Amino acid sequence: MELKFECTQCGKCCHQPSGHTVLSPVDVRRLATSLRSDVKKFIDSYCYLLRTRIVEGSKEIFETWDLCLRKSNTGCVFINEKLCGVQDVKPLTCRAFPFLGNVDYVKLCMEEQNYCEGFGRGKSFSERQVELELSKNRRAFLDDNEELIINNMDIRKIFDVSSSNCVEEVISDDKLVLF
Repeated sequence: MELKFECTQCGKCCHQPSGHTVLSPVDVRRLATSLRSDVKKFIDSYCYLLRTRIVEGSKEIFETWDLCLRKSNTGCVFINEKLCGVQDVKPLTCRAFPFLGNVDYVKLCMEEQNYCEGFGRGKSFSERQVELELSKNRRAFLDDNEELIINNMDIRKIFDVSSSNCVEEVISDDKLVLF
């Protein structure tokens, strides 16, 4: 596998109205500070709660509770025309794209996210280099989510977030992208 990728800052990924932009506790605090907002107000204004249930057959084997950035019908709430309005503090998920998950997920992004102008441009990455980028981003993910991991992947235990109005997603264990 060889991947050529360089972000062109076209903003097309930011304009996708589907998908979840999951925030780490570090992302939440960094964004709130950047917007000169307290965390509670930031969460109320810009986030929604996502409950993801991992199931094996009909049995739930794991669940996570995450905060995600709200989207408008034109995509990310922080997009300014085509540029990121929080570029200097944007979430790890955004900074790391497409080097998320594993090599198979990166391949899937190349195939299915053809709206992205960055694929096929810029620096060439061998499969080994892709694995190194993934490893670097996994380390950043673990660092940024240490508090969440300690709290069993339940953001409600970190921030005072009500689960009454949450988005629910169910993923079967055979559809998981393993890190």
